[in-house]
Amino acid sequence: MEEVKAFASHLREQDAATVIVDGAIIYSIPHSLLDKLWPRCPSFCERLMLEVDKNGSFHIQTRLNACEVFEIFLFWAAEKRLPCLDVPKDDITEGDISTADYGCNDIVDILADLWLFAQSFSIPKLQNEAMRKLLKIFSKMIVGPVTLMLFCRLHDESQLKTVLLLEVAHHLCCDSYVSEDMDAFAKLDGFLSSFAGLVRGDGMFDPKKTSPSGQFINGGDDGAFMVPEE
Repeated sequence: MEEVKAFASHLREQDAATVIVDGAIIYSIPHSLLDKLWPRCPSFCERLMLEVDKNGSFHIQTRLNACEVFEIFLFWAAEKRLPCLDVPKDDITEGDISTADYGCNDIVDILADLWLFAQSFSIPKLQNEAMRKLLKIFSKMIVGPVTLMLFCRLHDESQLKTVLLLEVAHHLCCDSYVSEDMDAFAKLDGFLSSFAGLVRGDGMFDPKKTSPSGQFINGGDDGAFMVPEE
């Protein structure tokens, strides 16, 4: 994340279009960066310029109240790649799989929020790059109940929801969770019926046998977890 912070530090010194993230952090987007943003995310730029012309600034709210989401987006648009993002070694249990149940500044939550950010501004390429990072990370960590609660809305039939539910279902079938996590999942509205449906075969594959991250790591078709790119 150091390269993102170094990149973003310059965005509070230059005067151009002003973006206020989560009502607190102010970014000044220079014209040189706007020129890079337009071809990669025109919907965002159109909204930005409309709001700046109308209100003097563009206010953005993230799911996590985490400025890292917006900074990673800008880095991606400018550098044409995501920064190096991986699971900290301290979060991986030797011989086991740790639970990805995070606070607001941890990498899975940030990537999931980045996916939603890209969805809201019609940036499918960024959605897919964030999803591939998530699938790679889920090969090392499992999704905890707090993360599922944050990003899995019942009426949102998105690729993100599908991946999260299938990852959880697979690891429940594999007895990867402690009893406290299983109790927390059971309390999530609608989760038990969704889980039962997946186990019955309502999903794209059998969670007793594999998971989205397993498919991805083993070179399987990941197209069902991606969004169409123009």
